Amino acid sequence: MTSVESFPMNDGNGVYSYLHNSCMQRRGIDVAVKMIVEAITEKLDVELLLSSSSIFRIVDSGCSVGPNTCFVVERVTESIKLKYQCQGLDLKNLEFQAFLNDQASLQFIHSSYALQWLLRVPPQVTERKIFHLEQGEDSHSRHATRHRGGLPRAISAELGAGGLMAILIPSTPPCSKSIVDLLVQLLESALMELVSLEASEVMANATVMHIRAGWEGLIKAHFGSEIVHPVFEHFRKKVMESSIFAKPCYSRKAETFIFLKRL
Repeated sequence: MTSVESFPMNDGNGVYSYLHNSCMQRRGIDVAVKMIVEAITEKLDVELLLSSSSIFRIVDSGCSVGPNTCFVVERVTESIKLKYQCQGLDLKNLEFQAFLNDQASLQFIHSSYALQWLLRVPPQVTERKIFHLEQGEDSHSRHATRHRGGLPRAISAELGAGGLMAILIPSTPPCSKSIVDLLVQLLESALMELVSLEASEVMANATVMHIRAGWEGLIKAHFGSEIVHPVFEHFRKKVMESSIFAKPCYSRKAETFIFLKRL
């Protein structure tokens, strides 16, 4: 699956880096890893995948930087070794290769909190203008139809026969209010109201820091680097004023875990 533009998380070791603001994603990954291990135990056919080669190729196309980058790869490797041993196979010649990008004929692909970024936004967004998108069920259906089929094509191009893919993406439970949705709405509001506001000197709280680590590159690309700090400072104020964390009616968030096998 090709992508014209890339908006990676904040790199480096700074205060706004993904390295220091990714514990929320780690909690979701910790839960997903347990399901990945179970799926490997039940679904992975090591004899088939290693019948023609002793090399097992894994790719992590989720976190690009920070402590979550290789965590899942390590757990996947351990699980495959254990299954290999349980089937009485010799580990002596088994070799693992881990990639952080796409590679043909892969046998295991993991992606956490990344797949949603592959969806293309309307072309008007790239014109650095603030505008209201069309809303409603019809608009949602057209957008979903436009992108349907992209993932299966990508899987067939990258996964070898019998290969597995594990996907973790942020989701919203049906008919419920989500803190994540409200946070995005507050961020949108902060962008819309920034014209009449000055930047604050107060540091953003932990929640805003996490969102900034993931969204800063996207906002910078569309609106320019000079807007980044003011908008996130205003966003921090709006989060503090909203009291959303004190309202039990808002669910924390939901994750969607998908495990696929190519036949």
